[in-house]
Amino acid sequence: MLFRSGDLVPRRHLAEVERVVGRVDAVMAGFVRGQLLLLGLAGVWLTTGMALLQVPFWLVIGPIAAAVYLVPYVGVLTGALLTLTLQLLGGAENWQWLATLGLFGSLYTADMLVFTPRVIGNRVGLPPLAVLLGIIAFGELFGVIGVLLAVPLLACGRILLLEALDR
Repeated sequence: MLFRSGDLVPRRHLAEVERVVGRVDAVMAGFVRGQLLLLGLAGVWLTTGMALLQVPFWLVIGPIAAAVYLVPYVGVLTGALLTLTLQLLGGAENWQWLATLGLFGSLYTADMLVFTPRVIGNRVGLPPLAVLLGIIAFGELFGVIGVLLAVPLLACGRILLLEALDR
C-alpha cells in the first residue's frame, strides 16, 4: 500500500507541518545554492592562480581541486597535493611550490573567514558569526562530518526553535 508522508500527520496539524517543512526546504535549497556559489568562487580562484603559477594542466586541475575543496580539511590537502605533484613532475621551481601553498592557504583562510560565513549565512538566514562558531563547534564535536552538517543543522534548528517560540 502506497501512502504519502502527509498521511502520517493528523489532519488538524497538516497545514502547520507543511508550512514548517516548506521553510526547511527553502533553507536547504539556499544552502545548496550557496555551496554551488562557493564552488564557483573556489574554481575561479584556484584555476586563475594555477594559470599564473604555470601549473601543468591548470585548466583541468583547477576545477578538480575546487570540487574536492568542498570537502572540509581533506579537500584542501588533496587539491594542494595534486597540484604540488604536478608541479614536481613538471619541473617547477621552489618559488612556485611556495606560491601554490600560499594559493591554497589564502583560499582556505578567505573561505573560512569571509566566503562561507557570509555567502552561506545569507542564504540560510544565519549571521556570519553564528555560521563560523557553528562550524568550529560541530567540527570539534563531530569532526569532518560535523563540519559538513553544521550549517544545515543550525539553520533547521533555528527554524524549529522559532516555530516553538511562536507556539
